[in-house]
Amino acid sequence: MNTIIAIDKTGSYRLYAAVTTEMVTAAEEIHQSSNSSFGMVLTAAGLMGLMLKGQRDKLSLIFKNEDNSGEILATANADGHVKGYISEDNINLKGGSLTVIKDLGLKEPYIGKIELESGDISRDLAKYFAVSEQQPSAVALAPNGGFIVQVLPDANDEVISKLEDTLFMMDSIALLIEDAKEDPRELLKLIFKDDIEILDEREIKWQCDCSKDRMAAALVSIGKKDLAEIIEQDGKAELSCHFCRSSYSFTKEELMEIYKNA
Repeated sequence: MNTIIAIDKTGSYRLYAAVTTEMVTAAEEIHQSSNSSFGMVLTAAGLMGLMLKGQRDKLSLIFKNEDNSGEILATANADGHVKGYISEDNINLKGGSLTVIKDLGLKEPYIGKIELESGDISRDLAKYFAVSEQQPSAVALAPNGGFIVQVLPDANDEVISKLEDTLFMMDSIALLIEDAKEDPRELLKLIFKDDIEILDEREIKWQCDCSKDRMAAALVSIGKKDLAEIIEQDGKAELSCHFCRSSYSFTKEELMEIYKNA
């Protein structure tokens, strides 16, 4: 297990911590990326996914650059399954925007959006929690892990003051992950000592849910007119998943069957 959900012993704050080296390495290899922000966004999505209540709930984090020409996107669900992509490896997120979309099984999804200021993924996510969810939070992310701390109702002021001091004096989260030998339990012990109680241990991992049936549904969504043109002009189609780069081929016969059932 690479993720821990814990609470402090006075019930003043809850925290989610993960070491995501394996997941991030898989994503970086698929997308040929060396951008540290990509791993941070994937990790943040995974941690926020564990905050979801419903089994089918899911969320997306969309970081766009200033002119909306590039983005880092990650989606996650309550089971800890994460997928994502980065449009360009040298993307600069300072001055862009963050949109959080939560599909909670309601008629309309929840959508929260903030403008990015610092270009620091951790600080911008903390701003999102404060502005869009009115949830005081501290976020510390490295390319291969990190944590989110959220203050609970009726928190003890003295405990929160101590927490603020701890976070202010804390070493770089990347160095702490290294010192903890990539063990989330040791990571929490290094930062929070014996002040917390572990509630659950979970797994955050890379998992894409694409399939040929989903790609067929995407073909249906373009409309019968465009689909007919593909059948007539190309006689075949090949679609690639944005997230895992898997390719799916459709013969003319398969396209005609999709057209007939559209």
